[in-house]
Amino acid sequence: MLNEFLQTLHNDKTKKAYGKAISNFLSYYGKGYADITPSDVIDYKHYLEDKYADATVQLRLVAIGRYFKYLYSIYKIDTNPCVLRGGETITLHKAIKPTREKSYISFEDAQKLIDAGENTRDKAIVATYLSTGIRAQELINLTISDYKKRTPIIITKGNKPRRIKFNDTACKYIDAYLKDRKKVECDNIFISNKRNPMSQDALNKALKRMAKRAGLPSDITNHSLRHTTASKVLRESDPATTRDFFNWSSISMVDRYTHSTTQEVDDVCDTLNF
Repeated sequence: MLNEFLQTLHNDKTKKAYGKAISNFLSYYGKGYADITPSDVIDYKHYLEDKYADATVQLRLVAIGRYFKYLYSIYKIDTNPCVLRGGETITLHKAIKPTREKSYISFEDAQKLIDAGENTRDKAIVATYLSTGIRAQELINLTISDYKKRTPIIITKGNKPRRIKFNDTACKYIDAYLKDRKKVECDNIFISNKRNPMSQDALNKALKRMAKRAGLPSDITNHSLRHTTASKVLRESDPATTRDFFNWSSISMVDRYTHSTTQEVDDVCDTLNF
């Protein structure tokens, strides 16, 4: 029944994550879905909370909860193990309270990653992130055909179209990489050593290696650079332009993605001298 449930989801990434979470849960107990009890769900919740980060816990618990709700709705189980006697629902959503703020780096520091790149591919990856602010999966999906257009329309999260532009800086680094890139049938711009499209894990590892060599925080992620670019766009323009640059549906998204460094705050304070 797991495959049938996954077919009700529309996002391929969500299907993969939910499938893994539910399979791991059932394998943990060695039971079929019809034999799972509320005690199993509660115990597994505690197991996850002791072992994984909050975001991971929440994703896995939500997947389990939605799966059993689906099974109950199509009469595959007589009772939902996520619902206690008396109708009380087991709280599966774990409130996410970050233990620390993730590192944010300024646009100027992020540029140091390019110098720390081991090869033309790594340099081109960072240049593409910083000039477009795209997500990791969107970067993976970029094709040489997209690049030749210079201002292609890409499909972003939620199947929303977004126009991006490869500016002169991005083109400089991408052109240098394409000269070194192995001749393969794969149309994706960025390929692995195995001549396949790069994975998000490979992108993250490459970024962490560059961060280490550049003397920057080791917890930088692909998504960190999206925040870096958003902050740069806002400083160079205004909230409305930043919203349109990323094709966000609401201007409130600007607050979620933009940051300031301590130095930038100090610089603003200095402008108040009189």
